[in-house]
Amino acid sequence: MDIPGFLVKISPEEPLEPGTLLRRIGSGKDQQGIFSGRVAGGLVLREVIDLRTGEYIASEGLLSPETDDALYRYSHSFASSPVRSMALEVLTGWSLLRKHPDLRDRIIYFTAAAYSAEQILEMKKTDTLYKLFVPIQQRFGIGKYAEKVDLRKSMRDAFRECLEGLHPGDHLTYIANLPEGAIKPPSFFSAGTKPHQETHWVLQSLPFSFNPTHGGHIKLASDRGGRTFIVDAGSNYVGRGNKTSLITASAVVDGLYRLYEGYYFIPVEGRGAFGTEQSY
Repeated sequence: MDIPGFLVKISPEEPLEPGTLLRRIGSGKDQQGIFSGRVAGGLVLREVIDLRTGEYIASEGLLSPETDDALYRYSHSFASSPVRSMALEVLTGWSLLRKHPDLRDRIIYFTAAAYSAEQILEMKKTDTLYKLFVPIQQRFGIGKYAEKVDLRKSMRDAFRECLEGLHPGDHLTYIANLPEGAIKPPSFFSAGTKPHQETHWVLQSLPFSFNPTHGGHIKLASDRGGRTFIVDAGSNYVGRGNKTSLITASAVVDGLYRLYEGYYFIPVEGRGAFGTEQSY
């Protein structure tokens, strides 16, 4: 590859100031990072970027130059570059930066440390700005690299916390969605001992909302030798109240067993798990 004029070739033994931006080219590699020190095995770099693939590699890594490698530093730091304002315009014009004002200062600081201003303008000229924007997304977990939230897992874990929070004799009210067949998993939600309609209102304000098909009460009977729960499906709001059959409660228990291991669930007809508080 042609070596840009803003790179200055150095030897691996050359004295370097911490914070110097280094680049290694050779052996099929093109990587850069911020120099932070030396160890017996080579140079310690921070914020390491693979410029061949355009990816963020690691927050810290060890650079051990091989025989065919060439080592370079940039002729200007970002702060001392005469083109820093133009490079900043490229960065601040990026739509994802505008979408994350809370990260703006951190992203600018990272860019100014991990890239050269001249390098950014060269990327713009050669239409390779992905080598800047993709590592930023990976480094800060934004854009297509944002962490995907598993809403179903969040809902499952939240209901488990409700079960774990009960003491013997305590009960909670729940609403559930039990799909027909065994393909789609069931869903359960509780807002403590709120009535079932209010529980549904709370659920509708959450990102993992569902339409309830069942509702009832769960009471912790014992926590000796494993937590044992009594379960009814006796909601009047979404069910038949005291007229609820044992078969219906058993279907709810089957759904609970699909999601929660390590517990014992005992179905009862009507509102047999109902506590002292009103919850219809």
